[in-house]
Amino acid sequence: MQFDIATLCDWSQDYNGKMIVAGTFDSLMSKEFPTTLPSCSLALRLSATKAEAGKHKLLIQLQPPEDGEVIQLIESDLEIRFNDEGLPFVTQNIIFPFNGLKLERSGLYVIELLLDDKVLHTIQLAAIEIRDEKDDDATEGSGAGRIEKNVEKKVKEKDKPAKKKKAN
Repeated sequence: MQFDIATLCDWSQDYNGKMIVAGTFDSLMSKEFPTTLPSCSLALRLSATKAEAGKHKLLIQLQPPEDGEVIQLIESDLEIRFNDEGLPFVTQNIIFPFNGLKLERSGLYVIELLLDDKVLHTIQLAAIEIRDEKDDDATEGSGAGRIEKNVEKKVKEKDKPAKKKKAN
């Protein structure tokens, strides 16, 4: 078994076997900690073979930064079933909405996805404390923030009139 998709997102829904995922993220910024994510979802798409059919236990836990105490988010029974379509595999969309997920401190969190007590996949979540707005680098914390800033800078440079060369 494997997770073909495993992501945190703003919102997700299963629509006739197709997973709709909006706003995936791997980092968040807050001016202070502890902080709470008002609403997000964990979107999973699990693939299994016929040999893996049957009942399984799915456990999702959050490992805080600096070896803090593991927080169990979800424990669920999962049954993998095959129909008579003749396919050698089956996929299953699994969506867990979270409301009010609390992060105690900044740092790197790891979400562990365990199936039958074995870690099958991990997802990283960087919780970044932003500095005072007076600090020019306050938005420099996530990869996405750096990319946006660099693109913005290049666009501004491109729009500047070219400097004239002095004739010798």
